[in-house]
Amino acid sequence: HLHKVQVQANDPSGSQIILINDQFSDQTFSLEGCWSDVNGQYFSGSITLQAFRSMVLVKEDDALCGLSMAVGNGLVASGRTNLYPNPAKAGTRLNFVAPISGTVSLIGINGQVAASIFLPTGSMGLDLPGGLEKGVYALRTACSDCPVERFVIE
Repeated sequence: HLHKVQVQANDPSGSQIILINDQFSDQTFSLEGCWSDVNGQYFSGSITLQAFRSMVLVKEDDALCGLSMAVGNGLVASGRTNLYPNPAKAGTRLNFVAPISGTVSLIGINGQVAASIFLPTGSMGLDLPGGLEKGVYALRTACSDCPVERFVIE
């Protein structure tokens, strides 16, 4: 079946971007509005890419970046990860989509606490200890109703 359609011009640069870091060091890119990567992780404000990395982002409704909110001293699940970048590297910054505070524990796959870190009120991230081994970790907050977030150290 054929259907008559209306065609309109659509500039893809307003809805899709590719960020390329061609430098020898990390580079931070400013973002206006809400964007997501190919894995469905949301970003707003800015994003830091490691040396010689790139990322494709798609424009999203600004309300989507507000799906997660702080409650008490932990994160509320949004159906998406609340941590970025994921995977991360030991010794780099792990960012949160919503502020948290209090003590957070980084728990290795063996169930042992690899690190406990106190975060002041309104923290939007933490500096990962440089000695973390590669692998999967859980970030547990003091909030009993909050989900345990998983992240990878590469």
